[in-house]
Amino acid sequence: MIISSRHIKWIVIFTAVLVLVAIYYPAFAQSIGRAAAEHRFNDDVRQYIWPTFVYAGESPFNDDYVTNYFFDLMPIGFKATYFAVSQFIHPRIFSKILPYILLCLTLLVSCMSSYRLAGPFAAFATLILGLSGSEYILDLTAGGLPRSFKFLPLSMVIYALITQRPYWIAFVTVISASFYPPVAILSGVVLTLYLLFPSKFGGLESALPTQQRLLIIAIAAIVSITILVPNLMALTGYGTKINIYNTEQIERFPERLDRQPINLTSRKVSLESVGEQSYKSLKKAFQGSEKNMYLKYFSSKSKTRDIVNSVWIFLTLLGALMLWRTSHAVRRLWVFFFATYSCAFLALILYPLVYYPSRYLDSSLFLIMLVVIPAAAGAIFSFIYTSLGWHVKRKLQAEMLLSVLLLVLLYGNKGPSESGLLVRIDGKDKPLYQFVRTLPTDVVIAGWPSDGEMKNIPYYTNRKVLLNREIHLCFHEDYALEMRHRWELLVSSYFTPDTESTQRMVKEYGVSHLLIKKAYMQGQKTPHYFAAFEQDIKQYQQNIELSGTHIVFENAKYYILQL
Repeated sequence: MIISSRHIKWIVIFTAVLVLVAIYYPAFAQSIGRAAAEHRFNDDVRQYIWPTFVYAGESPFNDDYVTNYFFDLMPIGFKATYFAVSQFIHPRIFSKILPYILLCLTLLVSCMSSYRLAGPFAAFATLILGLSGSEYILDLTAGGLPRSFKFLPLSMVIYALITQRPYWIAFVTVISASFYPPVAILSGVVLTLYLLFPSKFGGLESALPTQQRLLIIAIAAIVSITILVPNLMALTGYGTKINIYNTEQIERFPERLDRQPINLTSRKVSLESVGEQSYKSLKKAFQGSEKNMYLKYFSSKSKTRDIVNSVWIFLTLLGALMLWRTSHAVRRLWVFFFATYSCAFLALILYPLVYYPSRYLDSSLFLIMLVVIPAAAGAIFSFIYTSLGWHVKRKLQAEMLLSVLLLVLLYGNKGPSESGLLVRIDGKDKPLYQFVRTLPTDVVIAGWPSDGEMKNIPYYTNRKVLLNREIHLCFHEDYALEMRHRWELLVSSYFTPDTESTQRMVKEYGVSHLLIKKAYMQGQKTPHYFAAFEQDIKQYQQNIELSGTHIVFENAKYYILQL
C-alpha cells in the first residue's frame, strides 16, 4: 500500500497531537483540578470578585459603600460580562473558568499569526511555546479579573498587524477600553503608529487616504474615552486621586506608599525596572517557567540559565532583524514592539495617569515573542545553510521542524502548576469559615485587617467585613479617609472590645462579631498593618482586656466575640 503525501500529513499531525497531550495533559489536569477546588483561589479575587456576588443575588453586599467603590473601579465591559454570566453560573465559579477560556483563545490567535507569518511549522512552534508558557499566562490572568482581558486582545492586535487590518485594531482598542484600559492605550498607540508610519517602517501599505486614517484614529479614541468617562466621573465622588509624587498628599496619606511597589517611588529605579521587566518577560517566552523539564538537567544553575536565555534572546532579535528587509509582516510587528516601549516610558512620565510601566511590558513582550521566535529561528537556519551552500527541498518546513525540535528539547515545559491559585484554606481553618457561614447574612465581622482569614471572609463565606487589607485602598482621598476611620475604631476596640469605640463600631457600621487572634492577645506576636499605623498598634496592645465579652467560637488560633 502506497502512503500518499496527504496521509503522511495527517499522520504527522496526529503524532504531534499525541506528543502534546502526553507532555501537557498531566499538568493541565492538575491545574484544572486545583481551580475546581473551592478552597483554592487566587489572591486578588479577595478584592475584585466578591462584589460581583451581588449579581448572583448575594444580598449582604447590596448598596454597600465598599462594594459601590469597587464597582466604580471596574471597567463597564467587565461588569457587564459578570452580570450576564451570573444569571447562569456563580461569579466565583466563572472567575476560575474564564482564565482557561482566555488561554485557549489566546493560543489559537497566536498560532494563526505564526501560520500567516511563516507556515504550519511556525504555528506548531508557537503552540509549544504557548503551552510551555501557559503558567505565565495563567499567573497573570488567574481569578478572572479585569487584567485577565489583556493577552487575548493583544494577540488579536498582533494578528491584525500581520494581516493588515487596521479596523480590527481600532475595534480591539474600543473593546479593551471596556475591559482593561491599559490594553486600550497600547492598542491605540499601535493603531496610531501603524496608520501614520511610512510603509517602509512598518506602516499600512494600502493606499488609504490620510484623512481616512486620521478619522479611524479619532473615532477609536473618542469612543474609547466615552466608554471610560462613566468610571472617571463616578470615582470623583470618592475625592481627589492620591499621587505618590505629590508631597503634600503623601504627608496626609503616608499609607499610600505602603501599597506602592518600591521600584515606582523613584523615577531612576523605575527606569531600571523597565529593563528588568523586559528581560523577565522575554525569559518567560523562551522557557515558560523556571521549572523547565529539559533545560534543568544540564543547566540547573540560575546564572547558566540566564546566559543560555540571553544567547537565545539575542539570536531571536538578530533573526527578526534579518527578516526586516524581506518580510513586510515582520516589519509591521516592530510597530507593536515600538508601541510597547513607548507606552512603558509614557507611564513613567505620566504616572499614575496611565498605570504602571509593567502593565505594558509583561504580556506584550511575551506575546510578540511567541510569534517572532519561530520565524526568527527559521531565518537563522536559512542563513546558515545558504552560507554553507546547502540545498534543502522545502526549506521552510525543514527549518521550522528544526526550530520545533530545539524548542521542545531546550524550552519545553510541562505546563501550569500553581497557576496563580496561591491561596489555600487548610483543613484546620475550615471550622472557622464554616461557623461564619452559619451566621445571618447581614452580619458584619471586624478583625485584624492583614490576617488572611479577614481577607478571605467576603469571598469565601459571602459575609461582610468592616475592614481588611484588600479593601483598604489609598487611591482616592475620601475613600482613604473612610478606611482610616474604620481602622481607628477597629484598633481602639481590638485589644479592649468593651469600649466606647466598640459601641461606635456597632452603631455606625453594624459590626456584630469581632475575630481576635490569640497570639496577639497573649503577646506572642505583634500584629502589623501599614507602617504609618505602627505606633497606634503598639500603644493599644499594651492594654489588653477581654473581660465582659461573649465568646461564640473558639479554636486553637482565634476567638469570635459577639458584640
